[in-house]
Formats: sequence, C-alpha cells, structure tokens
Amino acid sequence: GAILLGLLLASLAAFGVDPWLAWLHTVHDFGGGVASSAAHQRYGASIAFAALDLGLAAPLAKALQAAAALAALAGTAWSLLRATPPLASASLLCGMFLATPYAALYDLPAASLACLLLAAQGWHDGFRRGEVAVLLAAWCAPLLALAPWPWVHPSVLTVAALAALFVMLLRRAGAAQAAALS
Repeated sequence: GAILLGLLLASLAAFGVDPWLAWLHTVHDFGGGVASSAAHQRYGASIAFAALDLGLAAPLAKALQAAAALAALAGTAWSLLRATPPLASASLLCGMFLATPYAALYDLPAASLACLLLAAQGWHDGFRRGEVAVLLAAWCAPLLALAPWPWVHPSVLTVAALAALFVMLLRRAGAAQAAALS
C-alpha cells in the first residue's frame, strides 16, 4: 500500500493531476465502447459480458458485475490472509477475472495458472469431491467457448467455470485453515 501511494504521489508531483484526469476520461470512453461491442459481449470473460450476452439490460449487468467484484474482493482478501501461498495466488488470479468487467477470452491463460496451482495442491493432498471436474471445466472453458455451437454462450460458460474454480479454491483454503487450527 505504501509503495502504491508513494508512486501515486511521485507521479502527481512530476506530472500533475491532468494525466490522471485524462486517463479516467479515456477509461470511461473505452468502457462504453467495449460494453456495446457484440464481439466482447459474446467472447467476454466477465459477469457483465455474460449478463449482456444473456440479454439482460446494461444497468443490471453493471450491478451484477459490481456485486461480483465485491464478492471476489472479499474472497481474495480472505484467501490472501489465510491460505497457503499457492492457494492465495490462485485465488488472486481467479478473483481478478471475476472482478473486472472487461476481461475477454484471450486474457484467460492467466486463469490456467490458477488451475495448475489447484491441481498441484490436489496431487499433493488428494483431490476433493468435484475438484477434478471444476479444474477440467475451468481449463477447457476458453477453448469450448470458441466452438461454433449456437446454444453455447461463451461468456456464460467461461464465467461459470471461473466462479466454480474460485469457490473451489476458497473451499480448499478454508479446509486448510481449519486443519491448521485443529
């Protein structure tokens, strides 16, 4: 936190507030363009894009994204404070995709690292019920999302797999913490 604050203050001292205001304006414009893009709605990897792909109104999609971001933030913070470093890292990698409204399928190789970290934990400690299926779904969702099946909603498929992976990571972190306390 202190490093981030120091960098922010240094940039304000060196360049003033105008670049930050310009960046905020650009991000707002970018968000509007991305949200209205049919390709991003179909191939986005976020709660907001999944909601738009299912035909929900933009304000509801934004509200769902905000709720998901808060849940991802809370789960990730809990995991970072209590889980082993590999599980905490995997939770961070997965949680960032649930929190951001602008992730797309091409961003998801980072989520595959979360799958690998959970798989390594499973191979070491044994897999729990449902973990292998969730790992396979999360690993394959970006590839299956590209299939030309008309009934597949790629953004929904991807977000569902990421959410299941995130829950699985938090469940494993909670079990590890309970075992350490007993």
